[in-house]
Amino acid sequence: LLAPVLGGLPYDLTPGQRGALDEILADASRPAGGRMLRLLHGGTGSGKTVVALLAAAWAAATHGRCAVLLCPTALLAHQHRDTAAEVLGGHGRWNVVCVAGGGGAAAAAEVRAGTIVVGTHAVLSPGFLGALPVPVAMAVVDEEQRF
Repeated sequence: LLAPVLGGLPYDLTPGQRGALDEILADASRPAGGRMLRLLHGGTGSGKTVVALLAAAWAAATHGRCAVLLCPTALLAHQHRDTAAEVLGGHGRWNVVCVAGGGGAAAAAEVRAGTIVVGTHAVLSPGFLGALPVPVAMAVVDEEQRF
């Protein structure tokens, strides 16, 4: 499922990134109903976000749901949205939606199976979550959140 995406990256995943991704996908492959709580730790620029994005894309496509990548700021949400669209956009399987601020119900209408929702804590609002047409397969909290 991810082979075309991995092949399209301008770099190869490091052994550590590949190992982390494999462990996350193994956990996410467990029978439904189980929770996966995992911390992916690394220094700035170590590739945590690409691993999280690939895992979220896999979960959304495999389970016919959407995945959420929660970011601490609107600026980072837009940057991650652009990265996700660049990495996943040419493969036809995924849709990327950004939610940062208002417009939750309108943004929720763009969500379908295979959508990666990138956004701030606005994705947690009832106006967005309650309007989603498909359930969330995986939620990733990227960076430090301040509520």
